[in-house]
Amino acid sequence: MYIWEQPDWPRLTWQDGSIAAPLAAVRHDQGRLIGRMEALGFKLREEAVLQTLTQDVVKRHCQRKPG
Repeated sequence: MYIWEQPDWPRLTWQDGSIAAPLAAVRHDQGRLIGRMEALGFKLREEAVLQTLTQDVVKRHCQRKPG
């Protein structure tokens, strides 16, 4: 389910304590991924971005509810 599909969208509430650690871990992983991509040559980095975007589109398409 996407965030905008939540019944209270856009008036969502959350508890900072419950999301702080997972958010920090994701941010850390994101920084590591960016660092690794910067080490790649331009062509490889371009291909990695295209592959990631393609996978994201396919994943989103498969998650949609029929109808």
